[in-house]
Formats: sequence, C-alpha cells, structure tokens
Amino acid sequence: MSFLLMPLCLALSAAPSVTVSTSAVDVRAFGVKGDGITDDTAALQAALSACAQQGGGVVSLPGGVYAVRGNLTVPEYVTLQGALGAPSAMSDPKGTMLHAYAGRGDEKGTPFLSMKTGSGIKCLAIQYPEQTGADVIPYPWCIAGSGEDISVIDCMLVNPYQGIDFGSQGCPRHFISRLYGYPLRRGIFVDQCFDIGRIENVHLWPFWRTSENPQKVVKFVQEQGEAFIFAMTDWQYVANTFCWGYRYGYRFTENGRGVCNGNFTGIGADACNVSVLIDNSAAYGLLITNGEFVALYGEHPTQIVVGPDNSGSIQFNNCAFWGPSYQCAKVAGKGYVSFQQCHFLEWDFQEGAAPGVDVDSGMVNIQGCRFGKGAKSVRLGKAVRGAVITGNLFGAKDKVEIEPGATATVEANGVESPPEAPTAGSKVINVLGPNVRLTEEWWDYAGRGTYVGVAYFSVHKELASTFTWLLDIKSKNAYTLSAWVPKWVAPVGGKGRAVYHVYHTGGEATVEVNQSEHPESWVDLGQYTFDGESRVVLENTVGETVLADCLLLTPAVKSAKP
Repeated sequence: MSFLLMPLCLALSAAPSVTVSTSAVDVRAFGVKGDGITDDTAALQAALSACAQQGGGVVSLPGGVYAVRGNLTVPEYVTLQGALGAPSAMSDPKGTMLHAYAGRGDEKGTPFLSMKTGSGIKCLAIQYPEQTGADVIPYPWCIAGSGEDISVIDCMLVNPYQGIDFGSQGCPRHFISRLYGYPLRRGIFVDQCFDIGRIENVHLWPFWRTSENPQKVVKFVQEQGEAFIFAMTDWQYVANTFCWGYRYGYRFTENGRGVCNGNFTGIGADACNVSVLIDNSAAYGLLITNGEFVALYGEHPTQIVVGPDNSGSIQFNNCAFWGPSYQCAKVAGKGYVSFQQCHFLEWDFQEGAAPGVDVDSGMVNIQGCRFGKGAKSVRLGKAVRGAVITGNLFGAKDKVEIEPGATATVEANGVESPPEAPTAGSKVINVLGPNVRLTEEWWDYAGRGTYVGVAYFSVHKELASTFTWLLDIKSKNAYTLSAWVPKWVAPVGGKGRAVYHVYHTGGEATVEVNQSEHPESWVDLGQYTFDGESRVVLENTVGETVLADCLLLTPAVKSAKP
C-alpha cells in the first residue's frame, strides 16, 4: 500500500454509518399558499426546518407563484424542489416561481436563499417583482452557500441584482448545472474553494425584458455587470457556459486568499467590453479550451485582458476571437500566456486601435494561429522576457512588431493572399483590411454570399451607426467605385435601403442602393476622383437593415467627378 493511500483507507475504516433520509414534506400542511399574494416566508421556512429535523429530504413546491417577502435558509441535506424538470422558459414561465422582495437597496444584505452543507435547489424560477427597470435597484445575493456539496440545478434566475455567491463563505465541491438567468451586477462568484467545484451548462443572457426602461438596464449591465467571477478556487471545472452583454464576461481575480486554477472548456462571452479579464492566476494554470469571445461595447472593447499583476500561467487552446473590437488581447504582468490553434478574425475597428495581440511584458507563445485581418497583428514590448511566434498565418506581411529589448523568436509564419479583384488593375477595399472604422452597433454577417467570408450588418436605431472605408489612395486619380452586396440582404426585414456617402476630391456624393435587388454582385456607385483623404461612409439611418461588405476601385476610363 502506498503512503498516499494509507490516510484514505484509515479514514474510510473509521467513517461512521450513514443514514439516508427519504423524507418528503408537503408544504401545504404548513400553510404555504402559492397564490403570489400571501407572504409564504414563515410557512415555507417551517416546512424546510421540519424536513431537516427528520434528517433531510425534499421539500416539493407545486407549480405556482410564491411571494417570499423575507429570507429563506435551506438547511443541511434538504432540497427545495419545484414542479418542472427543467428551467422555465421566460417567454411563457411555468412551474414554480418564487417572488423575492427582501433586501431592496442593500447589496450587502442577507441573501434571499441561504444554503447549507449538502443542500440543493432544483427546478425553481426566482424573480424580483420590484426590479422593474425604471432604475436598477441593488439587492443582496439571490442564492448564497456556506458549506460543502451544495447544488443548484435546473433553475432560472430571472432578474437578480446578484446571482449565486459560492465565495463569501466558501463552498467546496459545489455543483451548478443547467442554470439560466440575467443577473444584472454579478452572476456567479466563487472563492475559498479548497476542493474542486463544478459549473456546467450555464446561460446568462437578457431573457428578462423590462417594459419601463429596457435600455437603462442593458446599459447598466454593459457598464457594470460581471457574469462569472473566480477568485481562490483549486482546480475549478467549468464547461459549456455562456454570457452576453456584460462589462466582464469571465473575471479571474483575488481577494487576499489566493487565485484560480482550473479547466474551462467550451466557454463563451459575447457582446462584452472585456470577454475575459485576468487580474491574476495560479502558476500551474488556467486551461481555456474551445472558447468563443466577442468584444463590442464600451471604451476599447477587448476580448482578453491580462493585467499587470498576473504571475501565473494561462493557456488558450482552439479559441476563436471575433467582433468589431479594439483589439483581441492585451497582455501584461510577469506570467506566461499561450495561444495555440486560435483564430483572431477581427480587431482594429476604432481610431488608433492597438495590434490584435499586444504584449507589454511577461512570456508569450503564439503557434498555429490565424490572424484574419490585414492590420498590425502582434506587438512585443521591450519588457517581454520570452516569446515564440511560429507557424501562424497572417493577413498581410510585416504585421509583427518587436520593440528593442524584447526576447523573441519569430519564424515559419505564412501570409494570406489579398482578396482577388475581378479585373486587372482594380483594388478591393477589404472589410477585414486595416483601413475600416466602425461606430455604434455592427454585427458579423458570415457567409451567405459575402466577398471574403464575412461582412457586417446594422439595424436602424435612434443612434446612427456608421461603417467607414478609408480608401488609402497613394496619389490622386479617377476611379469607378463599386460595392459588393451579399446574397441574403435583410436579416430583420425591409429591402436593404443603403445610403453611401462618398467623400471625393470635389466634395460629397450620396448614393442610395436597394441592396435586395443586387444579391452577390458589384453595385456601381459612380465615378470619382480620390486622394489620400477620400473615404466612403455607410449609415443605418433610413429605417432598415443595411449591410457593409467590400468596396472595389477600378481606374476610370472616362472623366470622373472632380
């Protein structure tokens, strides 16, 4: 017998006998109404406590709406279970719904549901009726744990200010599975987990649509929301989780007790300001595999940010980075960051944007990746202690910048051919080129007859969105200007009435095109004389969905507008 197995065997031989409870408590016997009006707090807590006194078991809540104006505690080895075997659909809620009221205005107050060792919550939906959207109101955590082996399964958290706290008291071996919801400030927080916790199949997305001021709520989440927060947790396992529209999608931080290491597979963060923020990590690593990350909103949207305090190891494997962002990754600190078999499709969509992967310091390894945009792809700062950039495919030549003092090996990288023009002497202005600028909301429009595999669409809103092609003409000349129109034109309806503003040497011309009439073809926008200041701007101001794809410049064969 090995010395490692001896303590385990001794512990097992001394383990006490286990009594398994099969108790089931009928809440109606305790006066629980479930009519959405009567305060069921005291009656429901009495049922939970009675179940605990019998040694644990299940407290079943029939379908209905339960007004809970106080706080509840789920005792040790008790499961509070609703009527459905899956999370309720927000489009037409069914099953068991708890209405939470306590703690209004106090985010540090007593949690709505406190869970103890061995307890569980299953098949419940929880909503805060007084969180109407007129203003975003702070509330305490909706669910908080204190103890081991706590589970939350098949639940919907409709609109909590804060979702699940498995960190303030520590919850070793916690288990969260099949959770949907729209927490507004914080989603799931893990800290003080000294034995492996598991989170799987979680979807945090704006299911909840307030009627009073929906844009205020969305803006709040974009500016302050944090979906998944991990501090000290030892080999956390996270699989198939997703969030949309938060300031930080996944945040790895520290609270004085240590940092996170673990396995994160199939995770996604869409429409964030920062998809993954890593303040610090463990030396033995964050393993992030098959991730999908999109940054859109706020100042300098960036998919990955590794802060200056990081000293650990972070590995991104087979991950995809896209969306009209400022950059894909900003790396600092003294640690090690690797990108293997990753796809960096888009960045550099704001004026003065940084390279796709911008490394200030530490160590970095970039191998077998594709950089699909023809803009500056990698920068290595002078404090980089070691870098290997090899076997990658870049969108254009000479897109790796190495500052004096950096230690780097750059070799065996390839370059994609530029998009082919239909006629000799013509020039394609690629939507993935370095001279494209976006404002407000544009979304990926992949495939469907696009010229280079991706285009962009924008839906008309009160605040106009603009897509600008800087033509980058080296010397003044006359050209025929054309715009490519993909096959599928109107994702949200209409005829795709697109208005192009052409800024040439003689001023501005406005050209309107019904894009639905020109699928998979070049549309002639006229002949103009262009120079280094010339540009074309597409706006979504005519009340319909418009698409932006490549432009084509063909030397003019007859006189053009000056």
